[in-house]
Amino acid sequence: MGILLCGCSVLKSLSTGYPIWYYNPSIPKNQVSFLGQGTAESRRQAELLAYADMSENLASYLGFELDRTLYRELLTSGTIESYGIRIQNSNSTQLDDGNYRVIVLAVTEKEMLDSLRSREAVDLGDRVELIGSLIAQGDEAIRQNRDIEGLKYYLRSMALSYGIESRSLNRDYRFDAILDEVLYVLESLNLTVTSEDSGGVSCVVGARRRVGFASSAVVGCPVKASYTAVDGRNSRYADSYIFLTGNEGTFEFYPVNPSILISGTVVFSFDLETEVAAVGRASPQAEARINEVLAGKTARFEYHRQYAMGTIAVTVLDYGNLGIFEDSRSSSEYLTARFVDDGAPAYSMSCDDPGDEAILDLTGSAHPDVGVVFVARTGVIETIASSTGVCAASMEGRGVLYRILDGEMLFDSGIIYATGFGADEAEAVKEGRMRIADLFYSLLKAVYV
Repeated sequence: MGILLCGCSVLKSLSTGYPIWYYNPSIPKNQVSFLGQGTAESRRQAELLAYADMSENLASYLGFELDRTLYRELLTSGTIESYGIRIQNSNSTQLDDGNYRVIVLAVTEKEMLDSLRSREAVDLGDRVELIGSLIAQGDEAIRQNRDIEGLKYYLRSMALSYGIESRSLNRDYRFDAILDEVLYVLESLNLTVTSEDSGGVSCVVGARRRVGFASSAVVGCPVKASYTAVDGRNSRYADSYIFLTGNEGTFEFYPVNPSILISGTVVFSFDLETEVAAVGRASPQAEARINEVLAGKTARFEYHRQYAMGTIAVTVLDYGNLGIFEDSRSSSEYLTARFVDDGAPAYSMSCDDPGDEAILDLTGSAHPDVGVVFVARTGVIETIASSTGVCAASMEGRGVLYRILDGEMLFDSGIIYATGFGADEAEAVKEGRMRIADLFYSLLKAVYV
């Protein structure tokens, strides 16, 4: 099914009884044509209605009503000399019910007629021309199996065509006609998920068009992958990323955002949100119909992430204002809990010797299942008490991730900073250490896999 008129004019003519030139006027590019149609009990009455209809189409193009003397000239001589208009074709048919149907086709030089148009009519003409151009681009995209790209063009043309009088538009450019085509194309499209790797959070997503028993790949298809992630403050949020299908109509999904939940669902959908929203500003009803079809075209991927590095041991070493080592169990347990809450296997470690080698040795002997060790140090730069009763603590920290097997450094955070607030110094320092731990966690999510 295509929007633009094509070689099916003969078939349409045979099936409807309308003349071929009704569907395809076949006029030169430097000319413009206007159709008129009327049905009545007598041939003369039908003819008058057809001329009146054609005159209204001409007036719509010009942007002003025709003078009655010009209308009479058209009726009597079949021309409007001052506009260069002449009747090129006419057709009269008696229908099965006894009524008569008359169709007339008038043509004139486009340049001459355009010089008479009102500013409003010119603007409308530009808009109509753009609608036709967008539809033509959509047709071409779909012929190249780029269906979603084609739909984007159609939807843009829909938004432009809303509210334009039907007589000012080719019937295939009207809002409802384009909507029908959009829904038709959408119904033929499907998304599939194959080659699922739940632990590795990857799969292959395919987009195909199916018409009858045949199907074909949709190339360059933008597909939105939507999922839930968690930020540095342990708050969940909705995230998404756009993937494009290749020449085979597929792409491999992988979690672009390392903060994706440990277990969850990825929903794949055709990315038409912006274009559909533009249609919705013109017609909420049309938007709802399109979204209803789109909702039935999604695909889902359930996953449960597995960490290839194995269990992680976490040791946080806290230092006070004077650089004195303090009891750090609460900081270690807090950061460990961030991993556990996200489903990762993790241990909180404490060690009397704050050296990295000693921590690695102790961890390896105490927990043989540990694959990596994260050693972090935090310190207080300064604390400031304000006149409002709020105390602020400026903190700094650095964390290093080691592989337990050979002690190789896998990640170094560098120096990071955070600020904590509280009613007193102890409360501000405690919050500052939690904020440092949150930053460590966010950074580690990108490398601990």
